[in-house]
Amino acid sequence: MSRHDLRHREGAKIKCCEKHFAELAVGQNPAQYIKATSVDDMMRHG
Repeated sequence: MSRHDLRHREGAKIKCCEKHFAELAVGQNPAQYIKATSVDDMMRHG
């Protein structure tokens, strides 16, 4: 599998997750989909 193919597949997965989490984002404490490249990035959203 080429790098281009892998990027396309991973990009499609990200789009799918964004849509999935948008459907879960209900109520007072909704699920959130964030893009983080480190634990520090993730903790900033918590």
